Amino acid sequence: MIFWLGMGEGDKDIQKTEIKTSAVCDHCKERLDKALKEVEGLKYAFLDLKTFNLKVKYDAEIISLDEIRTLVSKIGYDADDVPANPASYDKLDGCCKKGAH
Repeated sequence: MIFWLGMGEGDKDIQKTEIKTSAVCDHCKERLDKALKEVEGLKYAFLDLKTFNLKVKYDAEIISLDEIRTLVSKIGYDADDVPANPASYDKLDGCCKKGAH
């Protein structure tokens, strides 16, 4: 699933990057999509299930890359060098946990 959140012509500080995640399946993708779709400043997020990278486009004037990594961690997944929040990780479906695939 891909989502766009109101990109206007005047957006000046739009950044694109990829975040290496521990997300591995369609359930992970759905969980990330649902949790990230309402985040202010995050214009686009797409989990590539071939690379396990979360491709993001965001307004750096509103949200930082570190804040996005922290959000991914709070959902239960590693995000680059930010480890998954243990309590959130424990709530993941079995198929979403490390080593399940």
